Amino acid sequence: MDKISDLPKIILHDILSRLPYKDAARTSVLSKAWHETWSSFPILVFHGFDQGVFLRFEDTNDPLKIQDHRRKVSNFLNSVDRTLVRFHHHGFAIKEFSLSMTFFHPQFMPHRVDRWMKIVGESSSIQVLKLKLKVVDYCRGFEFDSDTVDNYYCLPPDVVKAKSLTELELSGKIRVDKLFVNHRIRFPMLRILSLIDVYLGHDQAMEDLISGCPMIEDLKLEHCVGLENVKVHDLPKLKSAKFYGFREIHVDVPSLEYLHLGNDELEFPCDINIDKCRNLKVLLLEAVSSVFVSNQWLLELFDKFPSLERLELCGCITSESLMISSSRLKVLSFWACLELKEAKIDAPNLESCRYFGTHSHMPAAISFVNCSNKVEFDAVFAIEFRLDLEWLRAFFQHIEPRNVTLSLRIMKDSSGHTAGLFNLGNTCYMNSTLQCLHSVPELKSALIQYSHSGRNNDVDQSSHLLTVATRDLFNELDKSVKPVAPMQFWMLLRKKYPQFGQLHNGVFMQQDAEECWTQLLYTLSQSLRSNGSSENADAVKALFGIELISRIHCQESNEESSETESVYSLKCHISQEVNHLHEGIKQGLKSELEKASPALGRSANYLKESRINALPRYLTVQFVRFFWKRESNQKAKILRKVDYPLELDVYDFCSDDLRKKLEAPRKLLRDEEGKKLGLKGSEKSSVQKDNDEKMADAEGSSNGGGEPSVAPMEEGEKATQMTGIYDLVAVLTHKGRSADSGHYVGWVKQENGKWIEFDDDNPKPRIEDDITRLSGGGDWHMAYIIMYKARVVSV
Repeated sequence: MDKISDLPKIILHDILSRLPYKDAARTSVLSKAWHETWSSFPILVFHGFDQGVFLRFEDTNDPLKIQDHRRKVSNFLNSVDRTLVRFHHHGFAIKEFSLSMTFFHPQFMPHRVDRWMKIVGESSSIQVLKLKLKVVDYCRGFEFDSDTVDNYYCLPPDVVKAKSLTELELSGKIRVDKLFVNHRIRFPMLRILSLIDVYLGHDQAMEDLISGCPMIEDLKLEHCVGLENVKVHDLPKLKSAKFYGFREIHVDVPSLEYLHLGNDELEFPCDINIDKCRNLKVLLLEAVSSVFVSNQWLLELFDKFPSLERLELCGCITSESLMISSSRLKVLSFWACLELKEAKIDAPNLESCRYFGTHSHMPAAISFVNCSNKVEFDAVFAIEFRLDLEWLRAFFQHIEPRNVTLSLRIMKDSSGHTAGLFNLGNTCYMNSTLQCLHSVPELKSALIQYSHSGRNNDVDQSSHLLTVATRDLFNELDKSVKPVAPMQFWMLLRKKYPQFGQLHNGVFMQQDAEECWTQLLYTLSQSLRSNGSSENADAVKALFGIELISRIHCQESNEESSETESVYSLKCHISQEVNHLHEGIKQGLKSELEKASPALGRSANYLKESRINALPRYLTVQFVRFFWKRESNQKAKILRKVDYPLELDVYDFCSDDLRKKLEAPRKLLRDEEGKKLGLKGSEKSSVQKDNDEKMADAEGSSNGGGEPSVAPMEEGEKATQMTGIYDLVAVLTHKGRSADSGHYVGWVKQENGKWIEFDDDNPKPRIEDDITRLSGGGDWHMAYIIMYKARVVSV
């Protein structure tokens, strides 16, 4: 007998509030009683990205995809409208309102968000308000400059009415400066305040805001536009603070226990004064160039903060030798402190120590002078054969006492391939994407030409910094076989695309590698196209852009139209009929859609059939393994096995015009391959004929490899043409049954023809047979994105 459903709603609401939001939402289908309970649940969460409302860059020139995206956006906005109007009409309490939109339109949406803020602000029970807005920076026919203050959303005065707020989080393109003009801000019960990328206007605005929130316990300020100097005082309850991206930080709060300070770039100056925070227990310093960590600095640090229990130094400048002495210290971490050669630790109460090294710098010698036998030491570094073995022996000899628990990760490599990438916390999706794109030499060449300081006015600052970080990271990977910590790139990726910074229980969440791939290519396409160099004009499009020509036919009215679009990948749709890549691509080039018919005066079904009209140098194919499952409101994964060839012939997918252009280069390729086999002209061996028949049976495998557009291309001194035949050079796989978890790995073909599996910081040599086994069908790694390189002929 179901007795829980008969409990008072206030108790049922409390039960739901303790569940993850998606699980709480699923209870609405249990019974009518639970549906009514959910319909008045006072925690309202509207996250567009999580609900599948987003437009990939590769779809921004596709009018049908844009139309579908606009429909999703409209449904999302209407859903928020209906929910808030219903709550307002019935007088339901709203305790928490969380809104996240990556598609905020500065012209058409402010009035709707104003209306929502009015309802929320007038709710006497509102306690938590989270607002995260990203200005849509591309749309068909025009673009928005997301960094222009005029395109920011102005927070309305209605928010000031929410005196019951205990938590306020504002992130993205939001202006709060106008609130201070005619209103005195007072949130007497506010305990948590987080402002990220918002526009404050001037330093005084921040002081005015803080002065009206005396009960703040947790304060986070990151990259607030218009705010260069942070001064925090008169907050007697403040326990935790994070300040990132400011020139001056002055904190006079004796109650503060946790402090995280950081900058995006080491050369960014930062004047820090935190001497009055005598009760500080945790200090994290990240790329703060104004701090020189020396023995004297450490002595003064532990003297100023006698209660300090946790110290983490990330990307900081240090002395070559450090002596860390503290009777209270429990946790100590060194991340990418390149100058550090030796560290002696005298901390009898130390429980955990972590050392995280980088490539091309000998890891520091860490020794424990006076520590307990309960210390857990996590050391991560790479060694080279012979030379580093002596250091490794010395490393073990330095560790005292002998029963320290040691977690040691060592990578020895002599195969000549490039370095791995350290996993910074569920960043395998990013690492695998970077390793695949790093294998494209033409992309690296375009990045090398990109200016560090000469940012074009057409490129926003965050895109410029991410492009520079990509260039520097690729350069770093080329210089060493030791693993690299992509810390700078990761920070800037999260800043440019906040969805990659999502947290769950304080841990960064797993993300979609295809989304990372697409967003990174979009950023690079904007930066490299605007670099002012004719050699870089549309560099990304030339390398990865696929031009499709589509025929759109209405089956009812016989209306017909055509359109041309540029995409960065083909889609391999997966169904019961698809067993091979060729079949999946064939399905992906056909689609049914519903749109308005001028002839019929109503909506009608259309069939869209696409053909390739121009080929890229690198052909990317995405296996559509993840899809949004409406009934469970979450992503699901298709595990079906889909075979793919090492050599792909796309001739069958090309338009008639392109096929004609491919004929001569393909004949030349056959003649060249025939000569290698000792044949004359286009004569084929019986082996070749057998292979061709087998590949025809497989509907897609072909004995060749292709190149970019058919027009002649310059490669060194030779002009080349594409053939429509491609060689597999990279595979990005996903292992696991859940779209929101699992593990991503990059598999890359080296210039010497050998394959390397890039599993974060642990590259392993692989053979060709290993690559063909990544086709899915179980719990093993299965291909999610594959990349082919065009095979060309000289003309």
